[in-house]
Amino acid sequence: MKKLVLLLLIISVAGCKPLMLKYYGIKDPSFKTEKEIKRYLVKKDIDTTALLYPKNFQAWGQIVKLGMPQAYFFNAKGEYVNYKKSASDCNAKVDSFIGDLKNLNNEPSQKDFTITQMFDRFNAYNGKLPETSGYDGYAVITWATYLGKLNKDKSFEWLSSLDKAKASGLKIQYYLVNGDLQEKWGLTEDQKNEFEIK
Repeated sequence: MKKLVLLLLIISVAGCKPLMLKYYGIKDPSFKTEKEIKRYLVKKDIDTTALLYPKNFQAWGQIVKLGMPQAYFFNAKGEYVNYKKSASDCNAKVDSFIGDLKNLNNEPSQKDFTITQMFDRFNAYNGKLPETSGYDGYAVITWATYLGKLNKDKSFEWLSSLDKAKASGLKIQYYLVNGDLQEKWGLTEDQKNEFEIK
């Protein structure tokens, strides 16, 4: 299981070109408490207000398969808008897409994938349901403590770009989805050991 998880991570973080895992400080995923996760963000000066986490191990697996770090955008109707213009595009295109978010509602959308469907996989650390109406658009950004420097270079940089877009008058709401294994799932030590992740 551990080798499968690492393989998925290597594939998901590789983006346009292979990255050196050691350089980026990427580690094996481990179970984290809410306190540990929030402490990590506070040290990086990241707001923890709109922080979500996967509801269970299955939801976590779906997030890893989708790729981390990753960004998902939804228009005012809550319909998914893909920032990738071609299948070969990688998440290096996110910054330029954020720079043009004023046109988010003019981009082609996928009506069969909505922000509500995405949020079905997550819970909020603060217990509040995420907002899904009243904004010009929405962004969902994934990150994890074990991704090391990739958080700073990708996820947290995207948050900074989103804050600039908001400061320029765009009414965009973003959510930060933590991709760590969660102590909140309440698994026993035996159950955790079944995943061979310690």
